[in-house]
Amino acid sequence: MAKSQILGITGGIGAGKSFVAGIFNHLGIPVYNSDLRAKQILAEHSEVKSELKSFFGSEVFHENGDVDRAKLASIVFTDASKLKQLNEIIHPRVAQDFENWINDHGNSPWIIKEAAILIESGAYKSCDKILMISADTEVRISRVINRDQSQRKDVEERIANQMGDQERRGYCDFEILNDGTKALLPQINEVLKGINWRSNIQD
Repeated sequence: MAKSQILGITGGIGAGKSFVAGIFNHLGIPVYNSDLRAKQILAEHSEVKSELKSFFGSEVFHENGDVDRAKLASIVFTDASKLKQLNEIIHPRVAQDFENWINDHGNSPWIIKEAAILIESGAYKSCDKILMISADTEVRISRVINRDQSQRKDVEERIANQMGDQERRGYCDFEILNDGTKALLPQINEVLKGINWRSNIQD
């Protein structure tokens, strides 16, 4: 059996990566959501919790022992060095989890790995093609405020601590603009053509 090829999907916070990935999934391409799995590993993995406590202290835990993700986010998304440390704790486990997931979805010619830090983590190196999802910064800020009930300054800090779109483009084979100014389906069809995936969606 031929090995599945990997289409990496990445983009900044609020760009709409999961929404676009969901469309590809609806069209039959299996999707691995790295950020969702990272949250699950954070909640369930005892070794990860131990390492978090060693580095960040007990302040990032609730009294019942669960990780206080809001507190952790408030720390790491305003401090690039602490975000790097968190990623070093989480992402080796996510990488192994992805390998296990591939074994269960290896009958598809293409699979998708969706990750906010696909480039920064080095995970892009294992992808055959990379798709960047982009959107106007104000649209992204508005989405995150509405989704997470965040303060504007916090969202702006998170964006500032992420790789910018201009730098990200240098790694990508495709780009989809997802801010309502350009129809999505024709852009998705172009990506499908680029990976030789047959689709009957209409532009």
